[in-house]
Amino acid sequence: MQRNRTVLSLILLLAAFGLLAGCSSDSNRALVQGTITLDGKPLPGASVVFQPQQSTPGQTARGRTDDSGKYTLRVRGQESVVPGEYRVEVKVVNEIVNNQGMVVGEKEDPKLKIDRRFNDQTTLTANVQPGQENDFSFDVSLK
Repeated sequence: MQRNRTVLSLILLLAAFGLLAGCSSDSNRALVQGTITLDGKPLPGASVVFQPQQSTPGQTARGRTDDSGKYTLRVRGQESVVPGEYRVEVKVVNEIVNNQGMVVGEKEDPKLKIDRRFNDQTTLTANVQPGQENDFSFDVSLK
């Protein structure tokens, strides 16, 4: 009987630590959103990628702009990003769809090829702050 109580106490203690760890990780995350414009006009359908710099322990965050150029970043389906320094890439991409209608990839739109200094050779950066909304808007241009 005493052993069952000890095991039960240990399980409850571990569960409590798990809940506390889950709560603290959310408070160390932030909502990231913004607007992407092309030469001052909203850019719909752009892929926005935040790549963490070496000093940032987070994962890559991604978003897609809506018709008004607005985006919200997500990591594994969650609208929360680890605070820190990020390298920002913007591309206009078309989805590649298989015969079953499933998206299996994406390729850059040749008609709207954003200048490389905004994607693979980006100079854009963002510093995500903890526990607050972070709004990052960028104006990009074609070549």
